[in-house]
Formats: sequence, C-alpha cells, structure tokens
Amino acid sequence: MTSDQPVISIITPCLNAAAFVAEMIESVRSQSGPDVEHIIVDGGSSDGTRDILAGFPHLRIVEGTDKGSHDAMNRGLALARGKIVGFINTDDCYAPRLLSAVVERFAAAPAIEALIGRSYVVARRGSAWRTVVQHPLCRAGGFDLGDLMYGVPCFNARFYRKSVFGRSGNFALQFSFAADRDFLLRLALAGCEGGVLDRPCYFYRSHDGSRTLNFGRTNTDAITREHIAIASALLAKDIDPAARRALNGWRAYETLRARLSEPHVATGTVPIGHLMRGVAGKLRTVVHCRQANLRRDIASKGVQEPFAPAMARGQS
Repeated sequence: MTSDQPVISIITPCLNAAAFVAEMIESVRSQSGPDVEHIIVDGGSSDGTRDILAGFPHLRIVEGTDKGSHDAMNRGLALARGKIVGFINTDDCYAPRLLSAVVERFAAAPAIEALIGRSYVVARRGSAWRTVVQHPLCRAGGFDLGDLMYGVPCFNARFYRKSVFGRSGNFALQFSFAADRDFLLRLALAGCEGGVLDRPCYFYRSHDGSRTLNFGRTNTDAITREHIAIASALLAKDIDPAARRALNGWRAYETLRARLSEPHVATGTVPIGHLMRGVAGKLRTVVHCRQANLRRDIASKGVQEPFAPAMARGQS
C-alpha cells in the first residue's frame, strides 16, 4: 500500500445475521491492496452474531439499538475515517480484488464523486449458490433518473467519496425500505458526477430472510408506498422542469401500482398525462434491462467461477 492511498470505510448494518455474516466479512477482509476500515453497526443481535463478530478482531464494531438499517448506516458514516465509503449487507459478498480497482478508478478520475460496478443476485439451486440475475448498469454514470426510479438502484454496488454525504446529507429515516433509492435520486438531482467500474462488484443473496430479495416479495406494497412518498418529497423541492416531469411520471406510475394491489388504500389522483409519461419511463427501463441480458445464465461469462469458492460456503 502506498502512503497516498486513501482508506476505504466499508459500513455494514447488522441484526441477527449469524447465517451469513462470517462469509461477508471474509469477502471484505480478503481484499488486497487498500487500507480497509470495516465498520459493523449491530442493532442488538441475539442469535449468535455477536459471538461471530468477536472472532474478527480487525472489525470496528458499534453496538446499540437503532431505528433500522439506514439509521445504522448513518451511525457508521459518522465514524468513518475513509475518503471513500462503501456499504455491504450482512448476507452479501464483494467480488475478489474489487477494492483495489475502486481506489485506482477514483485516483485516475478526481472529478468522479461516485462509482457503480456490476452486481448480481445469487440464489440456492440444489446444494450450490448460483448467479440467477445480472443487473444492468445504471446509465449516465449511475445517475440516470429513469433507471433510478424504475430500475434496480444497486446501491451496494456503488462507492462514494465521503465528501458527497457532507454536501447531500445522509439517509432519510422515514423510508424504511427505499431510503437508498431516495439518497441516489437526491444525488442525481444535485448533479453528482458518477462513473462506471465495468467489472463484477457485488453479489446480492436472495433468501427467505431477506427484506427485499425474498422469494415471496412480501414487502412490495410497502416499497411502492415509499416510492410515492419519495417522489412527493422531491417534487416539493426546487428542481428543473425536466426532472419535475420525470418525477411526476414516476409518482403517477407508482400510484397506479398501489391502486391495483391495494384498492382499499387511498393513493391520490393519477393525471393521465403523468401516467403516460410514467409508463413510457418504465418501458424504457425494461428495454434497457433486456438489452443488458437481465435474468440470463452468465456462468459462461466467467462471473460465477471466481466467486464460487466464497459462495459455496454459505449455509441456508
């Protein structure tokens, strides 16, 4: 490590994660090159997670009750020493040799404030974990409004200069599920300079215990309601006309979804012009996803093989 290489702070919100947390920690600890600070903010685990964490003395562990994962992430940010910040969930993993590539990319492009890499979803298929979804890269350096509204934000496949948080603020705690999408939309509206790291970066694990990647999609309605609230909050700000039109379309689209799934819940009016714009925005994102070969078998492209040794140890 060279003396001018910045420290990377990796922040993990944690609660009752004994099944996968050790594997996640190893995927961070095994990174070569940069000086990594790994902060784990535990909200009161009672399933053996704390005993597992105690076996990794290099960790910076913060304990105490919190108001959810985004509050834990805010607490971790307040302690982070790194000039670059990333976030990893307790049940996920980084790709090998990722963090050195992140440092090199930021060093080579001082104007870039945030990076996005490629991310994937893995699920158990028989006795092994397999890559089942390849997320498309968000356009415009990771800050295309349409992709952020209608697509998968892939928040954990991103890294940020810490200065971004000082300028744009932290995660809004009124959003339990979608505070990361809200944060990215705020960055986009503020003109954050993004960049792409075109290599495997992050692997999300889909399992029954996941809040957002469980097989039953149990929190879809709650997430839709939060999307409507996020759009309304952003529309209350002073934003340019093009962004206002886009957000009105997204709010109308999400409002229609809410009406179809929860007809008993009052969700406000849906102006037809806004709705048509929203449907067009959704279709644009769907086409982008298909062009990026979303939901195809990518093992033959070399993504599964380098990651297999880490994922094979995961237990259901």
